[in-house]
Amino acid sequence: MSLKRTLAVIGLTALAGNPLATAGTLISGKVTAIEAPNIIRIATSANEHFYLDLVDAQFGVLTNVACRGRNIDEWGPAQDADKATEAQADYLCNVLEDWLKNRRVQAEITEISPPRVRGYLIVDEALVNHRLLREGLLQADTRQTRSAAALISENEGRCNYKGLWRYDYSANRRPCTH
Repeated sequence: MSLKRTLAVIGLTALAGNPLATAGTLISGKVTAIEAPNIIRIATSANEHFYLDLVDAQFGVLTNVACRGRNIDEWGPAQDADKATEAQADYLCNVLEDWLKNRRVQAEITEISPPRVRGYLIVDEALVNHRLLREGLLQADTRQTRSAAALISENEGRCNYKGLWRYDYSANRRPCTH
């Protein structure tokens, strides 16, 4: 499938007409919904929307778990989850909503595979993907990326005992360097 057709399929017809659109393209828009911990709905200025699947963070069992009150069938099958996982997903959805709801953002596209667009979310010149790691809300996904920036962000959360690392006093803890 051509890139132009792919962009049209995922709802970005304005971008589909741009012959320079490729992975690495920046798309500006406004966050309209947090669909799942890993999926952010973004509206463009052309009154179109797309779903950005965040990269670099390991969402694990939270992947595709719909935020409370969301029906995510439009972009893929919902993940069945137990009550504890739903609670974790809702917590992360609420954190993301506090950070992002109605904010102007940029999405840097790294991969296009309909119906998803994968990439980085930028707010106020900072990567939301890496903020999740620095706040200790998630771990870096080393199966998906070899990003030194992601690992440094995760290590910052570990060293400052944030989120997941709040009570990590284990002997095999990675050394903290600043």
